[in-house]
Amino acid sequence: MLTDQLFDFLAASPSCYHAVQALAKRLEQNGYTQLREQDAWTLTPGGKYFVTRNGSSLLSFRIPQSAPAGFLMAAAHTDSPTFKIKHNPEKKSGPYVQLSTEKYGGMLMGTWFDRPLSVAGRIVTAKDGKLETKLVNVDRDLAVIPSVAIPLDLKNKIIRLYIDEYADSNFTQFCEIVQEDLNISISDTTLNKWLREEHIISPKARKKTKKLLKKLLKSQLENASSKKAQNEIKETLAVIDDKEAHPRRPRCKYMGEMIQMDASSYEWISGQIWHLHLAVDDATGEVVGAYFDYQETLKGYYNVFYQILLNYGIPAMFYTDRRTVFEYKRKNNAFDDEDTFTQFSYACHNLGVEIKTTSVAQAKGRIERMNQTFQSRLPIELRRAHITDIESANEFLKSYLKKFNDRFALRLNTTKSVFETQPSIEKINCTLAILSPRKIDAGHSIRFHNRIYIPANENGTPIYLKNGTDCMVIESFDGNLYVNILDRIYIMQEIPEHSLYSTDFDVVAKEKKPCSKYIPPMEHPWKRASYLNYLAKQKHRISGANV
Repeated sequence: MLTDQLFDFLAASPSCYHAVQALAKRLEQNGYTQLREQDAWTLTPGGKYFVTRNGSSLLSFRIPQSAPAGFLMAAAHTDSPTFKIKHNPEKKSGPYVQLSTEKYGGMLMGTWFDRPLSVAGRIVTAKDGKLETKLVNVDRDLAVIPSVAIPLDLKNKIIRLYIDEYADSNFTQFCEIVQEDLNISISDTTLNKWLREEHIISPKARKKTKKLLKKLLKSQLENASSKKAQNEIKETLAVIDDKEAHPRRPRCKYMGEMIQMDASSYEWISGQIWHLHLAVDDATGEVVGAYFDYQETLKGYYNVFYQILLNYGIPAMFYTDRRTVFEYKRKNNAFDDEDTFTQFSYACHNLGVEIKTTSVAQAKGRIERMNQTFQSRLPIELRRAHITDIESANEFLKSYLKKFNDRFALRLNTTKSVFETQPSIEKINCTLAILSPRKIDAGHSIRFHNRIYIPANENGTPIYLKNGTDCMVIESFDGNLYVNILDRIYIMQEIPEHSLYSTDFDVVAKEKKPCSKYIPPMEHPWKRASYLNYLAKQKHRISGANV
């Protein structure tokens, strides 16, 4: 009897509001009087009362006939684990209506899936300018939560999207794309399961995974019943490629302690092969600089260096491969300990940055792995952003690096950084300079990049020097041109190939006051001794060495 009453009560109480309503009805049947919180209460000995709040909680009590010797109290909750429907939950999806829900309370999730469900609770309606509440309990099969939250047609659409457009993307990145473009959240584990069923693995799958799949496909190939099925399996086997993994090395302790730098050639845009110059902090894995160029050039590495100096400061060391942009050793003097500066290493020397080189790719595994990551992810992001030229690609990198670092860079427990204080913009522009030896010609001028220049002081007065005088043209990072002659720095004034106006036939142009330009002081590293030393070490270039 009691069991039947309990079951009846539970059936009538699908929500806390229904439970309170059922309890109130039962209490009234047993002589209890309902009170209201906002009224003044008059309680009599032997009286039985109850009060409700918000329709979701109930308190009942009895007043004894005489002075009480104590009291008894019992409590229970009227709510239970459930899925609550959110505000404005309807979402049309094909022939179905989806309701946005949130789970309430601790529950065994599996018991809710793939079974008939209904809807119950309290609704608020407006009538004659007043709000009214009603309890609803739909006593029929109305909804279902599928164990596969994504419908089959949508699942097939996601798989087809990967195969047709993003087959070169790893699973993690593709899940991010699905979230951004389709507003569907799936895990890389779920995607991996779906694609494994189609015999598709990530381009970055482990060697063990590839071997297991190859073994499975070979067994299926032996049992294939048709020629078509055999050809499909053979095509799948052809795309699986085993690669050796590189060994790991310990990370540096502090940010700025070591910056690994390299460039990778890749078809970043369809039909266009560029070189991405990249720099990665060894301690955090943060990409501190990136720049596209058509070839691996000094300009590309200078742009990366500029980003580092501007955003972080002066690092302690660069770790690079042994390209001639970083170091040069003559074949007949390969073991000479004497410094042989290149343009880049000379800039590092002036800023106090050490350069360490290696011919072993595994030694600088951070940058090698980062090149692979960027080759996997960046072409897809460029394609999504509709980038078609190298200038737009370099502009895109500015926002992409922040997004990439926020997603993947490590956050160290210590805030200590060994980056030195950022130098001034003038010093950066002068340090990241390209130095080119030249001679004064018979016209007291200098030829540079198919143009003619004449040295001038800061007031714009030309300086005339004899034919054959050695000089060093300095192209600063911001594009300004200077020339070092006998340990003095002059401005380079361009001489037009043709006169800009005629004194006989044109109105005389108003003379413009020459603009003052920054000229490095004498204590700047550009000194005669340094440049003579530099020229002496660049004789191999004049002799025709392939640098």
